[in-house]
Amino acid sequence: MAAACVAHYDPSWAQNSQWGGMINLLIKDCTNADRSDQTYPFLRMMDVYAGHGWASGAANFASGNNLESSSEEIDYDSALILWGSLTGNTALRDLGIFLYATATSAIPQYWFDVDNQVFPSDFQPNTLGMVWSDGGAYATWFGGPAQFFHGINFLPINPGMLYLGRYPDYLKANQTFMLNNGGAAHTDVWRDIHMSVKALYDPLAAITEFNQNQGYGPEAGDSKAHTYHWIHNVNQLGRVDTSITADTPTYAVFNKNGVRNHVAYNPNAAPIVVTFSDGVKLTVAAHEMATDGQTPQPPTHSFTDDAADAGEVVFTFKPNWSTQYVKFNYKINGGALQTVAMTSQNSMWQYTVHGLKSGDTVDYYYTYEDNNKAVDSSPSQHVYRCGVTPPEPGPGPGPLPIFIDQTDDFKLTVQPTANSLLTAFTSSLALNIVDIHYKVNNGNQVNLRMQKSGTTWTNQIDNLKDNDVITFNITYINDKNVGHDTRTYTYQFLSVKGLMPVSHSVEPFSFNHGMELEDEFIKFWFAPSHAKRFVDVHYQLEDGSFEHDRMSPQGEQWEYRRPALSTQPIVDYFFSYENGGLIEDTAAAGSASH
Repeated sequence: MAAACVAHYDPSWAQNSQWGGMINLLIKDCTNADRSDQTYPFLRMMDVYAGHGWASGAANFASGNNLESSSEEIDYDSALILWGSLTGNTALRDLGIFLYATATSAIPQYWFDVDNQVFPSDFQPNTLGMVWSDGGAYATWFGGPAQFFHGINFLPINPGMLYLGRYPDYLKANQTFMLNNGGAAHTDVWRDIHMSVKALYDPLAAITEFNQNQGYGPEAGDSKAHTYHWIHNVNQLGRVDTSITADTPTYAVFNKNGVRNHVAYNPNAAPIVVTFSDGVKLTVAAHEMATDGQTPQPPTHSFTDDAADAGEVVFTFKPNWSTQYVKFNYKINGGALQTVAMTSQNSMWQYTVHGLKSGDTVDYYYTYEDNNKAVDSSPSQHVYRCGVTPPEPGPGPGPLPIFIDQTDDFKLTVQPTANSLLTAFTSSLALNIVDIHYKVNNGNQVNLRMQKSGTTWTNQIDNLKDNDVITFNITYINDKNVGHDTRTYTYQFLSVKGLMPVSHSVEPFSFNHGMELEDEFIKFWFAPSHAKRFVDVHYQLEDGSFEHDRMSPQGEQWEYRRPALSTQPIVDYFFSYENGGLIEDTAAAGSASH
């Protein structure tokens, strides 16, 4: 791994005429892949039948061979992939891929029993420290505490260990067993290793633990800076997502709250374009890493009302990848669910619903193939309006629209009547879709496609009564399939006054907040007058970028610490906090001095 890191920064050092030849000789000593080369045994350290390596192959013990730290094997396999990629040796790179893929299939079974199919039923631990030819042991060569038995198969922490992220529920159970079986008395032992593992299933908890235990001693091969970097990056990126692949071996995909983050490393001397199986393309500069911080936009779908009184609606679905099938699932006026196959025409899938009458409601969603999996779209609703003549205006002016919100993208108004609320979303953007999501009195959420007329999209919520509480927001997707959400609005419906903003705090609420220098850290603090479920801090750096972090409760206030050294100055900041079930922001604090 060290040689691969040097090769990243100094390619000339890795040439065969320099130190590269010696590194290749060391690789051959460990994993000679050439059967005709008698200098070293074929794949000396790898037992292909077992699916993993052994610490020594001489079987010097009654129990045969053993391997204590499976993660050291993963470190070697990962290093081989990097070294082969950086030196242009595709044979070594592919050997590393074979070793890594094989070991990361065997280790979860033999060391972790992730599927509960391997360990004897009367064996209590959910991990092994050591695997032997005839079994295993919850132990290490150098003894306990429990942190050693568990952590020996996690270190060293590096991207090669991201395979552990495939099993977040198991990792949580692994750490729970450790703490419940002696580990709680030794939490400072290899704390950084176990915080890094915790980040793969609960990154905010890992960050909180780091912030609250900054005096811990790092494991001999680790550092506080590395652990800080790991847990915060995992928190930003999300959980490991194995459903997506790429056309390069040096990539990873994460998913945070439904948003995919694609990451790729380019070991080459020229820029490359990495293509992911979900259609995302990522341009990566030479010897650089890149991430997009986005998810491919959902496939577009729409409907077209035919001519007046025709009684037909054509539903269309256009994915941004090649899909094997699309099914249309619908019911009319709450009737029986019907599922039909859509017809593909020039990458556009279509189905026509017949026999509709004015006012009929079609509830529908799509089922489509994506990466060999069946995926359902979000449910939508369409009300058939063809052939409807607008009513004659009544006497006198109707209720005036009420202003709700306005940004550079849109203006949002509502117009109440005696028992309904007409929502109007006006935008100069080229929009394909505008959907409204709403709840009445915190009931079931309704998701509807708004109707377009010119640059305004409208939807009417009917059957409202005085004092009903309406919570809603709007999703709008432009002609490039880039989607945005408005913030969430909550109002009380009053037929006389129209709408009244809902007070989200049951009791008077106040707070203090600030930022101060504390030792080698910048501390943000937020002190509310009563308990909050969460508080986030958002701060702007000198280069204009923003960072966002979840704060930790400390007594009666919330705190977040950021290392003061080697960071850009913070020029502004504000806080978001939960209040009455909604999220509210403080005003920006203005220029900051740290």
